[in-house]
Amino acid sequence: MSAERFQQIEELFHAARQHDPRECGTFLAQACRGDEELRREVESLLAQDGSAGPMDRPAIEVAADLLAREPATPVAAGTQFGPYQIESALGAGGMVRVYKARDTRLGRTVAIKNLNRRFSERFEREARAISALNHPHICTLYDVGPNFLVMEVVEGETVAATLRKGALSIDLALSCAAQIAEALAEAHSKGIIHRGMKPANLMLTQSGTVKVIDFGLAKLDYVTGAGETTLTAGLETASGLVLGTALYMSPEQAEGKPVDARSDIFSTGAVLYEMLTGIRAFDSDSTAGVVSKVLRDTPRRIRELRPEVPRAAEVIVTRCLEKDPALRYPSGSELASALIACARPSQRVGFSKRARVLSACVLIAVMSLAGWFYYRNLRVRWTRNEALPKIQAFMMKGDNSAAFDLTRDALHYVPDDPQLKQFWSEISVSPEVATTPAGAKVSYKPYNDAASPWRLMGVAPFRGAFLPNAYLRLRVEKDGWDPVEFAAHSMALSGQNVLLSHVGRIPSGMVSVPAQAPWADTGGVMPLPDYFLDKFEVTNHQFQRFLDAGGYRDHKYWNQPFRREGREISFAQASASFRDSTGRPGPATWELGVFPKDKGDFPVSGVSWFEANAYCAYAGKSLPTVHHWRKAAGFGIFSDILLLSNFAGAGTAPTGANTGISAFGAYDMAGNVKEWCQNEAGQLRAILGGGWNEAIYSYRDRDAQDPFSRAPQYGMRCAVYPAAIPLEALAAIGGSERDYSTEKPVTDDAFQIYRRMYQYDRTALDAKTESVDDSNPYWRREKVSYRAAYGGERIPANLYLPKNAKPPYQTVLWVPGGYAWLLRDSETGVGTEWFNFLMRTGRAVLYPVYQATFERGGRALPWTSGPNVFRDTLIQIAKDVSRSVDFLESRSDVQSGKLAYYGLSTGGTWGPIFLALEPRFKTGILVGGGLFMGKAPSEADVLNFAPRVRIPVLMLNGRYDFAVPSEAVQKPMFRLLGSPERDKQLIQVDSGHLVPLRDLVREVLNWLDRYIGPVDITVNSKL
Repeated sequence: MSAERFQQIEELFHAARQHDPRECGTFLAQACRGDEELRREVESLLAQDGSAGPMDRPAIEVAADLLAREPATPVAAGTQFGPYQIESALGAGGMVRVYKARDTRLGRTVAIKNLNRRFSERFEREARAISALNHPHICTLYDVGPNFLVMEVVEGETVAATLRKGALSIDLALSCAAQIAEALAEAHSKGIIHRGMKPANLMLTQSGTVKVIDFGLAKLDYVTGAGETTLTAGLETASGLVLGTALYMSPEQAEGKPVDARSDIFSTGAVLYEMLTGIRAFDSDSTAGVVSKVLRDTPRRIRELRPEVPRAAEVIVTRCLEKDPALRYPSGSELASALIACARPSQRVGFSKRARVLSACVLIAVMSLAGWFYYRNLRVRWTRNEALPKIQAFMMKGDNSAAFDLTRDALHYVPDDPQLKQFWSEISVSPEVATTPAGAKVSYKPYNDAASPWRLMGVAPFRGAFLPNAYLRLRVEKDGWDPVEFAAHSMALSGQNVLLSHVGRIPSGMVSVPAQAPWADTGGVMPLPDYFLDKFEVTNHQFQRFLDAGGYRDHKYWNQPFRREGREISFAQASASFRDSTGRPGPATWELGVFPKDKGDFPVSGVSWFEANAYCAYAGKSLPTVHHWRKAAGFGIFSDILLLSNFAGAGTAPTGANTGISAFGAYDMAGNVKEWCQNEAGQLRAILGGGWNEAIYSYRDRDAQDPFSRAPQYGMRCAVYPAAIPLEALAAIGGSERDYSTEKPVTDDAFQIYRRMYQYDRTALDAKTESVDDSNPYWRREKVSYRAAYGGERIPANLYLPKNAKPPYQTVLWVPGGYAWLLRDSETGVGTEWFNFLMRTGRAVLYPVYQATFERGGRALPWTSGPNVFRDTLIQIAKDVSRSVDFLESRSDVQSGKLAYYGLSTGGTWGPIFLALEPRFKTGILVGGGLFMGKAPSEADVLNFAPRVRIPVLMLNGRYDFAVPSEAVQKPMFRLLGSPERDKQLIQVDSGHLVPLRDLVREVLNWLDRYIGPVDITVNSKL
């Protein structure tokens, strides 16, 4: 900047301190148009908090505002704005250019509003304002880009264009006014003030529908509506800065004072005045003249200019145009009510031709407004008859996001409904969120709907934005900083400060896991310094580069000693094990040193711990420790992530194809491939996350396997540690907390006391068949329910009846693994993969929804909630087991003497308790079970129940089960079982926690045939 220019600006600022800063700002804007250096200086000054004097900043803001109003540079047809292709220009305003475009993804026509690149602050305000609104008379916002908005195309012309032809008919003017008022009522109820109401911002279709198309000057304020404050004003323009078109601005707006909803009422009154008379309420040859009239003059009475206008309409406009805001209608809602009352027909004394014409006009207006009123009543009836039941159904299913959206819409029509208000209090939260640095945009979408568009919450710091009381996907972004995506429960966001990193600080392809991240439930993980973790699992493509670079030959990457069976072996001996299916170096699932065709983006699998560790060393990274892995997973979102992860049992999926995102933005931490971790566990190495061929709850289970093992579900992801890893994080992970070689069961007398705690009164079952599904070729599913033994509750259950055997059926009672205590919905959580072979071989299966599982609880494991909660819950579940046996005995199509118990994992561990208490079981099958690893109340400890089991029992376990270790808890349970030695069997297979299905099916069927007899399959056999 030249010395002369600097001196000139200084003189202007000096004058501004004594006179009007707008004059100074106008000159400064003109100067900037020819001086890019000065323009940058103005923008820099605007970003600063202080100024040289009290009048300087308003002058700078005026200059910045005028510069921002320069239209964006025109673009040609065919230009792409993201996925939108420009077709033609629709128009240009002071700040924007509008184009007709085509959405190449959805094939629909849209309107693109392209803004001046320096207008980002106003652009964000408009996006936030419009995205909060959903109303038939407000233009719909589809998408937001870096400098453009994507909106619906409204066919028609602006009211401004219509007014150039003269005043509107009275009925059309009143109809338009009612629609505008309804739109404002919606905006005001959401805390949004338009501040730019004028004919050019109103689109009028041929059918007479009005759409408010521009909330570009909207101010978000703390305004209460429908019982809540909805949005905040993160980027308000300074109160001294005058905005809006002078012809329609309110007096307080013209003076640069703070404004509220009543400012929109004044502007709407000015628009209605012009629609009824064809003349502007405040007109002059200059802006100063207009402002003077707005502040001091009263326009001529409408009926002087157009006598046929109803007197009630004139009264409404007069009240809207009061100089004192306190004398106007408080908001759009009251204005809409007044316009409805205005439409009621008045008494008429004569029937002159003029009167008949006037009557006809009024009648048309009445009919139009009556239609609007009827429409509103329809929506009220819809709210009470349809929305309320749907909201309740969504809440019962735990889908608070869907309930939130529907409740918000319904409150627009029935804001005082007590049931809606109660629902809203239960399914919405209003967190206070900050970011470092401040000014980052925070958006969200429902966790289970990754394909839905992002919904802008606000610009941090903010409070008052309502969110569903649910798990959400969050995105935080700010220019110059790496965007962050993560998952969290909305309730955990309150009071949180999300830390952003400068662009380039986070290693490519990784996510940041900061030390301070209290929104994530890290499951009691130890405090850890900041670190980074791969966003996705290591792919075949990435591992191929390691192999091609000689990674299998270079000793420097193989930096850990090789130990097998307690002795150290050489690199050459160890590497002989690291061969693909053709004997070449590489993962076990590869051939000829190359990954399978078209599988480059799939996770590498079939690698040992040593290969995973070597790859990480090659990449300049490390394997995560168990503690780092578990923190990044953030198990608070356990039940939701499982439904969006690969546990399909059919093989790996491309990395990121499944939309389950963790608490810090990593994908595929649940399922797909299990991931090796650094920690030792005796001679084993930790491996976490569960694989594509494992049960979904293995995501949370700790596991450790032979480091030489190269199963097809074993893979990896890497970590980077800017700070030293805490020594305690590298420590070996332990097994059982208990030594059963030193513990003894309680005496028979003590056990009888415990047994009485599980007794119940056998009252009427009141069993009901809720529905029947006969679509499966092998079985019929009956959804049934019956009374529980406590609390007046009912037990829902699924009864599967085979189609290839005759009743009465042998029947198996199924008790599932830990996932049932974490998932929320039995409709999606109840799978038959672990027992459908029973129905296909002629046996029936009953699968109850036990206490604290699925919709009867969920989201918390009873054994993590304290010893008393665990005991009480287990007693209720034991009563559910016996009550389910009561139900089966009440069925004529069930053989009561041919009843078996079958439990998986948790069901296998708790099985001896149920078998010791319930004498009607003829045999028990325990898969993946064992004694408790930790302490438990004596009255609910398997140790004291196993010796009281007297029936035949089959235990099926994985020999390498780290969750239920063989020597620590499997074999001790087997030894304790009171069944005769000849009638109990422990079969261990070479697997982890869960036995492969091929082994399980064979052993279970053989056992059932032996102890309750084979099934005669004679009807409709399809095996």
